[in-house]
Amino acid sequence: MSGLPRHERDVPIQELLESTRRYFRERSVSAPEEWIRALAEKAEGEAAYLKLFFRACEKKTLTCAEIPDLPAGFVHLTAMLFERTLAERKLLSADEFFPLLSMLLTSVEPVSRGVLKYCFNFRFDSGLNSILRFLELFFVQSGLSDTDTVQPFMPQIREAFLSPVFLKKYPISQVQALERFAESGLRLWRCGRLRWTTISPSAPSTAERYFLERLPLHLLAIHEKDAAAQILTDFSYLMKRVRFLPLKILFEEYRQLPAEFLAENAQLRAFADFLCLSAPRLEQETEQLRAYQILLQLACEEHPESPVAKAAREWLDPPFGPSPCDWFWVSVSDPETGESLELPQLNYGNRLGLDLEDVNQIQEEKRHERDFESECLPIPISIHRPSFLFRYFRKFATWGFLRVILVLLALLFMTNWSSCSIFRF
Repeated sequence: MSGLPRHERDVPIQELLESTRRYFRERSVSAPEEWIRALAEKAEGEAAYLKLFFRACEKKTLTCAEIPDLPAGFVHLTAMLFERTLAERKLLSADEFFPLLSMLLTSVEPVSRGVLKYCFNFRFDSGLNSILRFLELFFVQSGLSDTDTVQPFMPQIREAFLSPVFLKKYPISQVQALERFAESGLRLWRCGRLRWTTISPSAPSTAERYFLERLPLHLLAIHEKDAAAQILTDFSYLMKRVRFLPLKILFEEYRQLPAEFLAENAQLRAFADFLCLSAPRLEQETEQLRAYQILLQLACEEHPESPVAKAAREWLDPPFGPSPCDWFWVSVSDPETGESLELPQLNYGNRLGLDLEDVNQIQEEKRHERDFESECLPIPISIHRPSFLFRYFRKFATWGFLRVILVLLALLFMTNWSSCSIFRF
């Protein structure tokens, strides 16, 4: 707000007076000096009080003539303005109004409109707009698309709504908001929209991007540790997240997992260690070699009994349908121990483009390093690529394949129909 002090609390009365006078001068509003002094005193040293008052005047919710009757303190001014908002909210459902308000207050970061629409099953923007219109005095929107966000007008708004003055009088619940966040994310999880299970997955929607990043945190917030661990150790979830979301956020999330949570789950601890050690290599991605391809390669090079390697093999060879992977990867194992071996001679870009000559060279170098005799078995290095059957399924697992099935069913139906005695002459 123009002319207001930068400090939000304990602002000297003289600064508040000068800011108030400046505000009225800029808008060519004539106000008696006693009103100006009364407004500055009611602010009790909080510039946020003046900001909210000026905003309410701009929204036609307050007038300068009401200054003498205003309550003192920012929280009480917010409560009075909220009462006026509720008086106008006659046609809105309390089942949606207060839960949505709770979610806006619970989220530390701005919430996108697309996430709110999904959590409340709003098929159209009108349902969400009808609620946000009554909250426009306290919250601001960056736009009207699904990717635009909604957040409090200023941080003190959240503090006021979560104060005892509001919590004792209104059904605002952060616990219920966190549960709704978690429940909505689990719906996406159960239907597979947070996992990479198909070839060339489509880019996630606004709600999917949010829950790809935030769902484990929401589950931990409501003490659903088993569900959070299941998601954090799902390789298909990890692959999709690495493909579509920034890597830095992923690394920070696994590093900040509670120590007692990691101690209770050995599989989760293995995934966290694997990601922390793989972080420098994943950050070396290029246009030709993406981070998710490096992640798969590193997982394949883990010890065969590692939870990460097992999860990667299950992702590569699902029980139903074709493999989601349609690029080359390399596996190297010791014939005596079965342990996966590293490939230090090649960088990851070359590793995914190996030919037979490269394979023979690596075999010779490995024999020399391990002092293998000529009668020893060679180290098996496999270049995995999509099989003919995989390419066949990829080509025909489309609507064209369904058309063939429908044609066959139609022919079968016509054959049975013509065999009925009523049509025999």
